[in-house]
Formats: sequence, C-alpha cells, structure tokens
Amino acid sequence: MNTQKLKVTVLPLIASLFMGTLFALPVKAQEINIENIASGSVLRYPVALLRGELRGEKTNQTQLATSSWIEQVNRDHRHAITVSNLSRLPLCPYRADMFRSQFKALTELVPGENHIRLECGDVTKEFTLIYRPMPSIRKVRFVYVTDKSGDTRYPTQLVSDPQDYRNKIDTAAKLMQTFMAERMNTLGYGRKTFSFDTDANGKVTISTLRLPCTAEQLKGYSQYQIWSLVQHEVRKRLPNDNAKTLVITAFSRYDSKQSKPLGYASLGGMDYGVVSNLGMCSWPSTITQVPNAFTDTTSVDATRIYNQSAYRNTLWSLASTTIGAALHELGHALGLEHSANPYCVMSTGYQYFHRAFMVDDAPCDLSLFPLRFEEAAAITLDGSMARQLANSLWLQNSTPNYRMAKSIGVRRPLALKVIVH
Repeated sequence: MNTQKLKVTVLPLIASLFMGTLFALPVKAQEINIENIASGSVLRYPVALLRGELRGEKTNQTQLATSSWIEQVNRDHRHAITVSNLSRLPLCPYRADMFRSQFKALTELVPGENHIRLECGDVTKEFTLIYRPMPSIRKVRFVYVTDKSGDTRYPTQLVSDPQDYRNKIDTAAKLMQTFMAERMNTLGYGRKTFSFDTDANGKVTISTLRLPCTAEQLKGYSQYQIWSLVQHEVRKRLPNDNAKTLVITAFSRYDSKQSKPLGYASLGGMDYGVVSNLGMCSWPSTITQVPNAFTDTTSVDATRIYNQSAYRNTLWSLASTTIGAALHELGHALGLEHSANPYCVMSTGYQYFHRAFMVDDAPCDLSLFPLRFEEAAAITLDGSMARQLANSLWLQNSTPNYRMAKSIGVRRPLALKVIVH
C-alpha cells in the first residue's frame, strides 16, 4: 500500500467525519491578482517570482462542507495557476497549485521584454516583465570539486538518476538569487541581489575542479580541513578577486553503518562557502520542476543518503534544507554572521527555503496534512543583514557606485548547525 497516499487522502477523510471542519468553499474566479510586482517592471536577474491570489466572489467562511475539506487537504487541482513566458521558446509552462486562492509561481526570463500569461481555468492575465542583466564585474561563482579521479556523481536513492549536477546547481543558483532579490525588496532596498556568469543559453557557468587527493583520503578530512583545502586550490587555480565562491563537494558520501557523512563540509567565510552534494538528488533540475521538488513526499532512504530533512523525512524537505544550507554558506561568503531569528536563512531557518516559492508545506513526518504558513514564518533575512548587503559590491541592481559601496567579510569560516533526520 502507498502509505504517502494514505496520509494525504484517507486520514483527512477520517478526520472530517469525526471532527467537522469550517472553511471556505471553492469560488468562481473573477481575476488573477499579482501582489509583489507590477507589470512593466525591470528585473536584473533571470527568474521572477510572482506572488498573488485568485480573486472571486465572496464566500461563506463558516460553511461546513466535508467534500471540500478533502479537496483542501489534497490541494484543489482545479485551482492551479499556469504561468507561461510567451517570449521564451520552447514554451515551458510553470504549474503551481493554489492554497486558499493564494499562489506563488516562477517564470524564467530572456533578455529584453517578456510577455507572461497566467491562466487559471477560464481566467487569464497578461503581464510584462523586462529583463536587463546586471552590468557588474563582481560575481558569485559556483565550483563543483571532485576527488583525484574526477568522479562527479552524487549519492542518490532515485532509480535512473540522470546525475545532472550542472542542471541542479543552475536551478539552485537561480532560486537563491531570486530569494535574495525578493527579500531585499521586501525590506525596502529594492531587488538587489548577486550576479553570476551565464552561457549563451542562460545557464549558470559552473566550473569543475579536481583536487589532488583520493576519495579515501578526503573521507578522513574534517570539515575545516576540507574547507581549507578547497579554498586553497580554488584560489590558486581559479584566481578571481572579483568573485565570492560557493563550492559543492562531489566526493562527499554517507556511511549508513556509522550514520555519519564522510568527506563532508558545511562552512563559509572569507569569500568562500563550502557545502556537500549529499542532498543533491532531491534538487530540481529545471525551474519548472520546482513545485514537484518542493512537494515530493517520497520518504528519504537513510540507508542510501544523508537525511538532512530536519525531522521531516521527505525528499521535498531534503531539497529545501540542503539548498537552504548552500545559501546559508554563501551568506557567510558574502559577509553575514549567524542570526538568532529562527526564520532567517543565517540561522536554522535555512530549512524553510522552499517557503520562498510555495504557499504551504507539503505533508511530511511532522504533519500529515499540507500546512499553511504565514509569510512571517517564511524564510527571510534580518533587517541588519539587509542593510549590510545593500552596501556590498556584490549586491547591486544597477552599475554600482564603487566609492560608496563597500566589501564586508567574515574573517573565519563559520559552521552550519546541521539538522538531520
């Protein structure tokens, strides 16, 4: 029996029969409203987040309806939003389910004017965004480091995993960039975010570098030894004073017998962040895969991969935690210290990375039902950190004033507080 399906369908039915639940009935849509960005806006990064709601006739908020309770728990697929960029060919529609008429959706942009169409049933909305790439020499770069053999494979529990690490890093990098822009804008600094190099197809440039050590040697290294080795090799062989660097280790493995990761590091500071590839099998390979990746309730197989799911034990939570951890270490590379705010990316709030792009948490071991969260509980940046970043050479949404902007830095590598199981 599919236990995940049982959780999401049968249990809500039982609960509704015995408890009864009050909520709003589905509505007839009148318009799609986008709340966070205006049509005609100019963006300096390639993936736009659209947050809004499906507006309709007023509903009776206290009407009891058992059948609709089941629909709410499973997400009402009749009320899904589809976003297509008509200026980007081939068309790759982004489909996101709604929760109580709220939605978040992404669309990938091409340089110049982008004609966006949003659809929900018979309701459509036309929308225009203008993408002008950032004219900055200061970049964030992504480096995938292997052992001496050059093996780029990441641990996986998936059958026929394509091992497409370049696509996964490309997608994760764009999500991190968009998150930074949206949070900086929310905090009053405009959509300032970091820039990275891309190829002719708009893919993030990813360098692959072999270390002079074998996999067996690296398995015995501590986190600080790995960080020091990686930082030394990248600085020597890929020198670039205008770069902050996020390094992902290809040689990390999980020893299920000892229940510990080997050749693993999660540290950041002094222009470098280092994370492992241990959760990469759960990452989306394209922007259109983001909704599926952040709702995949498949259980983590802890006999095969490191369960960094923050006790939620699903692939969606593994993806959220590990991409969030990468952003956390990049934050240290950009000069940010740790935070006491439980929802800040620079604290353990990195585990909520998915909430920047979703309107609810999918079912997991901590909740049998989808969990609606308030935006105050979504992943964020502290105001003091936003003020720091607003003056950084690496976060500018136009040609920066180099006399006014300044570089900030963490003088020592800071460790991530890892939340496993």
